[in-house]
Amino acid sequence: MFQIIIEIHDEMAGINTPLPAVPAADAAAFDVAAFDRRRRLQEIHELLTSFLDYQLHIRSHAAMALPPTVPRPSEDQRHVIVNLLREENTDFKILQDLIGVIKKDNKRLIKKYDDRPAAWEQQEAFGDNTNNRWGQQQN
Repeated sequence: MFQIIIEIHDEMAGINTPLPAVPAADAAAFDVAAFDRRRRLQEIHELLTSFLDYQLHIRSHAAMALPPTVPRPSEDQRHVIVNLLREENTDFKILQDLIGVIKKDNKRLIKKYDDRPAAWEQQEAFGDNTNNRWGQQQN
């Protein structure tokens, strides 16, 4: 394995690929497009509804509507299915936690961007006139 890594490193020697530009923090703070995630949320919504459709209309109904001629699953099959469903529930809990983190971060950002004076504007309220509301020093 190390031999492969060394060979790949040797092949790539001399190739300098520039890293993508990272916007400055002050520019990213006001980039409205960076906050518009409707398309990504639409993709996530479509994936979730597709999964739900499969789960409710195919998987559940198929298991409930089996004709009597279909043999019951073996004990091993049932244990595997139950374990997979429990694992799936664990994965859903992780997704639920991630969504909670996203919501919490959005609430924090809403507070920062709300109509109330922003952090950079509040400095003036405390008599700090060393910068001009946009983080630049006044001359």
